[in-house]
Amino acid sequence: MLKLLFSILIGFSYSNDPNLKFSNACERGQKITISAVGDLLLHGPLQAQAFEKRSGFMSLWEQAIPYFKEADIAYANLEGTVARNLQCNGKLASSERNYVGADCREKYTSVYTSYPMFNYHPQLIDDLIDSDIDIVSTANNHSIDRYSKGIDLTIEALEDARLPFFGTRERENQSRPFYTFTESKGIKIAWIACTYETNGFKDKYNQVLYCFRDNSVENLVTSLKGHADAIIVTPHWGNEYKTSPNQRQKRYAKKWLDAGATAIIGSHPHVLQPWEKYVTKDGRETMVIYSLGNFVSSQSGFEKRATIIFFLGLTKRNGKTWINGVRYVPAYMRNWTDEHFLRVDGLMDLNDTKDRVLSYIGNMLGYERRLTRGQRVRTNYECY
Repeated sequence: MLKLLFSILIGFSYSNDPNLKFSNACERGQKITISAVGDLLLHGPLQAQAFEKRSGFMSLWEQAIPYFKEADIAYANLEGTVARNLQCNGKLASSERNYVGADCREKYTSVYTSYPMFNYHPQLIDDLIDSDIDIVSTANNHSIDRYSKGIDLTIEALEDARLPFFGTRERENQSRPFYTFTESKGIKIAWIACTYETNGFKDKYNQVLYCFRDNSVENLVTSLKGHADAIIVTPHWGNEYKTSPNQRQKRYAKKWLDAGATAIIGSHPHVLQPWEKYVTKDGRETMVIYSLGNFVSSQSGFEKRATIIFFLGLTKRNGKTWINGVRYVPAYMRNWTDEHFLRVDGLMDLNDTKDRVLSYIGNMLGYERRLTRGQRVRTNYECY
């Protein structure tokens, strides 16, 4: 009985209608659109392809690039470190090694590696920028896959390339906040990233923000109110391979939204999870998508390959900012023996796979908010 009552309380004020609609969708004001994708989880075959193809890592997600370009701000979850020449043992190699080696379980002096300790070549960052990705989160369970030095070198690579990030900080820069700001068309957004854990690696120097420790995220959200028009939290949380959020995800989502967050865009389960609208205690219409799943990976299994490009629309007028709508584009990661690439909506090449993807995602997120090929990215399309 207590469990039932708890579940009812947690779900109270959430909208379970998958076809999310917002009451102020058609109100006039300055508008921006944010695109978001899930985990950049670059297993060995994907890294090997990037070194072989002229278009590098972009060969993996080429069909998604037009959607990033159409958005005002494009976000991705960078899962793993980007530490140039740093071996699995946390030591720098004696010379530059621009290739994918054996994973860390096989050879502890490997540099660019797959599971269980991910590390990517910095060319990835250039390819993200060339794809019009504007900001990445760095707080996830693979943040410390190259120890403290790996975090430092990842930040160095991101800053050298001028790609904004949030969620981690350097060992010697404890004053760096775990959040950052972006601004587009006069709308300022605060971004907060956190992770549930770091795979048992000890965060000796407090370089990563954790989602469930000491109300840290809730306190950050509260402190950022008044300093941004909108606050977006990108938690790395939940149970791997589960298509439904757990109670802790729901509980913390509610806490952060009530504290002042506008939207929550989750990752980590490697599969898609539902979205919901939530009306906060102060009457704001907010939303959470619990997991975007993988963006690109070579994980096997249909649910680990089916994903979306998510769009969030914001409107600002007279000092107030609100969500005007959400949309999504279905996608599917195709992993063949000799090539790996993301197929997006109408460009999915096999009818049986396409029908299955559209049905699977549509049943979870509704069909009404799907963006089909050739349509403009309008999050409040019903207003036109």
